Amino acid sequence: MKKIYFLFSVLLIRVTTFAQVDKNSDLYKTILVQDSLLFNIGLNQCDISQFEKLLSENLEFSANIRLDLLQ
Repeated sequence: MKKIYFLFSVLLIRVTTFAQVDKNSDLYKTILVQDSLLFNIGLNQCDISQFEKLLSENLEFSANIRLDLLQ
């Protein structure tokens, strides 16, 4: 049984290592540009206009925090 788990985990790791998009793809380049605008300019340079441009007014933030633990 341990051999089956081991083989399954090796197979799973092998499959997930190829889950990245090509660095020359349009998707990768778009994400890289948007990430740079949001974090490098928006957060690091405190330019709030980047948040207004990039984030939707309908954005909802959800945190998995148990409120009873905060009291």
